[in-house]
Amino acid sequence: MASWADARSSESVCANMTEGFYSQYSTEYLQALYRCRREGRETMTHVRYAMAIKQLSDEKGQALAEGYDNALVQLANLIASIQRKIRQRGKIKVEPQSNSS
Repeated sequence: MASWADARSSESVCANMTEGFYSQYSTEYLQALYRCRREGRETMTHVRYAMAIKQLSDEKGQALAEGYDNALVQLANLIASIQRKIRQRGKIKVEPQSNSS
């Protein structure tokens, strides 16, 4: 990446997703995913800028951009799925059943 800010926004995507996953309510998870989406888009801006000023090769920049585009599409699908579940069941997350005996 081109700078510390680029790396920070990229790392924030993962950190926000993890934080949200362990939240008590689906709405909190959803808010964390919205933050992930914003940070992912910010990272895309940094990648495009780094390509424009030739700090990042077009080949590497395009590969990063394609990866982030794909991740953001998957994130949008996850957000839509959680929104549907909130409408159906409310905001409390359903805890997975334990497989232990």
